[in-house]
Amino acid sequence: MIIADMDEKTDTLLMLTSFESFDTLARNGTSIPKIVERIQSLVHATLGEEREGRVR
Repeated sequence: MIIADMDEKTDTLLMLTSFESFDTLARNGTSIPKIVERIQSLVHATLGEEREGRVR
C-alpha cells in the first residue's frame, strides 16, 4: 500500500535526520562532511533515488 510505504519512509527519514543519529555517528570522531555524506546516502536510498547524475 502506498500510504503505508510513505509512513515507513517518513519514519525512517525522521530517524535519519535526528540529532541522536548524528550524535551516534560523530562519537567515533567521524568528520562532519563524512557524516553528512553518509546520512545523505541513506536518505537517497530510503527514497529509492539514484545519487549519481542528480542535481540537488
